[in-house]
Amino acid sequence: MNYFLSLLLVASPLFALCQEEWQAIDLGAATSIHIEAALSAVSVTTGSDDRVRVLHELTVEGEDRADLRKLSVEVRDGVLHIKELSPTVEVIREALPDRDNDQKGKRYSNNEETFIDGYLVKAHLRVEVPEGIACTVLAEYGNVTVTDLGKLVAAQATYGGVTAIYTTTQPQDDLELKSTYGAVDLTLPARMGADVVLQTEYGDLYTDTDIDIQVGESTEKMFYHRTVGTIRGGGKLVTCHANYGDVYLRQGEE
Repeated sequence: MNYFLSLLLVASPLFALCQEEWQAIDLGAATSIHIEAALSAVSVTTGSDDRVRVLHELTVEGEDRADLRKLSVEVRDGVLHIKELSPTVEVIREALPDRDNDQKGKRYSNNEETFIDGYLVKAHLRVEVPEGIACTVLAEYGNVTVTDLGKLVAAQATYGGVTAIYTTTQPQDDLELKSTYGAVDLTLPARMGADVVLQTEYGDLYTDTDIDIQVGESTEKMFYHRTVGTIRGGGKLVTCHANYGDVYLRQGEE
């Protein structure tokens, strides 16, 4: 089963939607979901029905660029893969005229905003996942934000940060959060117990939660911090790893 939403946007008025419209995708034979973004920030939360819902947004200098948005949706080996094919940095550069300024060839990001050759680009992929469906998320340039997704298994970002917030539910499986160049920020319910591994090479570790530290497994030295321990008696394994950013482990409100 293979769907190309970019083609459907052209071929069918059902999918000829403005950026404020959501698209519904049936799970079919899929029992888990993998979300992958090239440029967009990614936001994932639990939906209200048994279908996946997706909203893909892109503006350049405040103008909607539906022509540069492209997602592929494919069920493979029981996994629903939602992959952003465009925009990418290369697509943006090819589509926009060169500017005669000192920003040419430069790219930097701030939350959802990315500046490419001096152009302000906002790209966001929002996904609602049915309750009880396992999910993994991977982003290259954008931030990953996951809210109250009990079956989140892993979330990873290369240049952006990773934030996971649990207020109405808690992780039901072992959870791994990782960022190469951004921060990792996890909020767990106030009464949840967990086994934790917190690690950063060039950042710092912060927490407002009491951790029973396993001294023999933990290490602290210049440019490297690794804390292994348990909170509230232990439970699911939670791993937070930031190579060049900080790690935050927060306790939610009672």
